[in-house]
Amino acid sequence: LALGPHRIELVAARPTSVSRIAECRVQVEPTNVLYSIPDYDLVDQESVVASLFASWSGAESPGFAAGVCHDPAIVDVIAVDSGIAIAPFEPIDFYEVGYHADGFSVGVVYDLLGGVTLAPGADLELIRFEVVPLVDGASSPMRPCHEIGTPSVQSALAVGNQLVVPSLEPGSVRFRTTTFRRGDANVDGSVNIADALFLLTRLFDATVNDYPCREACEINDDATIDIADPIVLLGYLFNGGAAPGAPFPDCGPDPAMESAFECEAGLACP
Repeated sequence: LALGPHRIELVAARPTSVSRIAECRVQVEPTNVLYSIPDYDLVDQESVVASLFASWSGAESPGFAAGVCHDPAIVDVIAVDSGIAIAPFEPIDFYEVGYHADGFSVGVVYDLLGGVTLAPGADLELIRFEVVPLVDGASSPMRPCHEIGTPSVQSALAVGNQLVVPSLEPGSVRFRTTTFRRGDANVDGSVNIADALFLLTRLFDATVNDYPCREACEINDDATIDIADPIVLLGYLFNGGAAPGAPFPDCGPDPAMESAFECEAGLACP
């Protein structure tokens, strides 16, 4: 039924007359559709597979169109694929992806004859797309949009025989590299005797186990935090011994990320 009020009658037809048996009135309201993308805050990752989700109720959907926009100076989208919700329909009769400088557009019809439809639900993953960083530490909007491409693609979801323009809930994506100063165990911005005492306390007091950045505590960079680390640090500070391994004395990323301990996400290197 089209949007708006409808009157439905049940009648009995006889050779000489027609009589009304029952009548009902219905109001067909517009379907609320939401397109959404979560926020992604990545630490020490080279890419992320992000998702476009759709939520609606009512009739099943035979297809959709969607645009996703981002800041091309901060991130890039290198691949677009079917989400979990529509992957079972593959091969899809019509599946078209358009890549643009500031995002991408997708048009999907599961079955051109209308025999395959997607049941309504909440947070159905329509599309997956791989995002890579171009600028470390910067945040890019990652949002469903209408203005992508030339001519612009109108994000819309087919619901039954209606084409519904969705509400759009934007997300974002940020890639950050952990930076720290090896030897600054207590993360106060300097390397001194307090850092050695910080390490000794945690090594010999089982009730204390807070390490804001465990990798900064790994003074001799041998992939283990043990008594050798405060000894090496004290030797450097008071006896001209070897300096802590890189990154030192300046902040920086770990040169051997594959063997790194964790630093707290979002911890700024002072």
